[in-house]
Amino acid sequence: MLKRILVDALKYTPTKIIPALISISIIPIITHMFSPEEYGYLGVVLSTISLLSILTSGWVVNSNLRFYELRKKELQEKTHIQSLIIFTIIFSGAVTLFSYIVLNILIYV
Repeated sequence: MLKRILVDALKYTPTKIIPALISISIIPIITHMFSPEEYGYLGVVLSTISLLSILTSGWVVNSNLRFYELRKKELQEKTHIQSLIIFTIIFSGAVTLFSYIVLNILIYV
């Protein structure tokens, strides 16, 4: 079991390392494009969007992973996909609305 976990961890390690290297290489470009104030604002915006997407869509991804095979065996795959699409649309709208409200509050404070 431990060997399998280590093999899988090594297999997926590049999916974490490559984006990290790209992000590090982009830092000089972004810092030259933006002033410190604008860069700080960009950081707040990106952090807020990331946090909201994790809170709202993380459980949808996990439930899809958990129930997809079960629904496929029960021949309810179409209903499962439709439910995921509906939830994605609803939560995307909620995140967009919440982000708009929070960013307007931050801008006018």
